[in-house]
Amino acid sequence: MKASIYTLIVSSALITGCEAPNNAPDQCLRQEIFKQCVANLPKGPAHLTAAGNDWSEVIQQCDSAAYLQSIRIKNTIKPECRPE
Repeated sequence: MKASIYTLIVSSALITGCEAPNNAPDQCLRQEIFKQCVANLPKGPAHLTAAGNDWSEVIQQCDSAAYLQSIRIKNTIKPECRPE
C-alpha cells in the first residue's frame, strides 16, 4: 500500500511540474481527492507508541497529493472552489 501512495505522489509531482502564477488549487477537487486518499488507507494505529507515530505523515502525504493534483488554471475554477 505504501508503494502505491508514494507512486501517486511522485507521479503527480512530475505531471504538475512547477506551479505557474495563474494556477491555483481547486479546493472542491482537492477535498474530494483527499477524502478518496484517506478512504483508501488501511486502518490507522489505535494509540501512539514511544517510537512515534508515522500516521500523521501518511495524512500529510494525502494532503500534499491532493493539493498537487488539484492545481488548475484559475479562471477554470468555479468561484466557490477558488482559494481565498
